[in-house]
Amino acid sequence: MALKKQPSSWSKLPLIALRLVQLLGVLVVFAVTGYFNYYLLKDGYNIPWEFIVLDVVAALTFCNITSSVFLICLGRLGIRPVMIIDGVLSLFWVGAFGVLARAMGKTTIEKCDVYNWGNSDGIRICYMYKLLISFTVLSWLFHLGSFVFAFVINSRQKKHAYKPALNPANLRTQKTSYKSAHTPSGSISYGAQAPPIYTSAPDYTAGKDNYA
Repeated sequence: MALKKQPSSWSKLPLIALRLVQLLGVLVVFAVTGYFNYYLLKDGYNIPWEFIVLDVVAALTFCNITSSVFLICLGRLGIRPVMIIDGVLSLFWVGAFGVLARAMGKTTIEKCDVYNWGNSDGIRICYMYKLLISFTVLSWLFHLGSFVFAFVINSRQKKHAYKPALNPANLRTQKTSYKSAHTPSGSISYGAQAPPIYTSAPDYTAGKDNYA
């Protein structure tokens, strides 16, 4: 059975590049939250639940990055799982940004100076807060980009799905079957065996004894 020409497999390089920048964003988020968590625990404070949410999302993202790169190396990564997982993770990053921005309040727009933060230590913390929220937004954008990339590739694969071409031999077989099934009873269809033809007259012997 003839098949249409198969489309070329999708390029893995754009996804690998997106995975590298996603990894960079996750490492920065881990570094900043790790710094805050360390000093909060050292001073006897509890870790804010907003940081816990951010760490969980970053950990899930790290697992997704490492597993997808491993499957790319094995050549066993499908585009549909990439689209689904990155779409879900992009929603997680939006949620993490929302809870972090609510907790930081005016810190997201305040100027990092002595007037607002008192001393050099406060200014450093202000910059780290802004770095954290910036890379949270960037991580969301990176995952949104990989979702869009996977969505486009998946749509192209559906458009070029393999379909069997029409085989003329099958079409002739179907026509013959249809003609045989619809031939009226008692009639002779084309191709049927013809009745026997006598090549000589039959030998009639009835009544010969009467004239002997």
